[in-house]
Amino acid sequence: MLGEGKAVTHQSWVIMPNHVHLLFTPLKPLPQIMKTWKGVSARKIGKGSIWQPNYRDTLIRNSEHFVNAVRYIRRNPRGLREGTFTLWESERAKSVK
Repeated sequence: MLGEGKAVTHQSWVIMPNHVHLLFTPLKPLPQIMKTWKGVSARKIGKGSIWQPNYRDTLIRNSEHFVNAVRYIRRNPRGLREGTFTLWESERAKSVK
């Protein structure tokens, strides 16, 4: 996974046709992480500039907020056909019921 252990510790993410949700612990400054992630992913996808210049970030305040974020990420692709999105979760996120 992009940046795992060097820039971030991944917790949960979902990649959908028109947007993504990422839950991670940053190990470097967030603007640097996002610039690198957007650049590498755009090059791998091979369609030029695909990302909006901005992003929305939210600081996870406590364990309840973490649980709610994991649940939100899980539910976000509801209604999309199987195979049109990719969902990944860490062991910590998988333990959320």
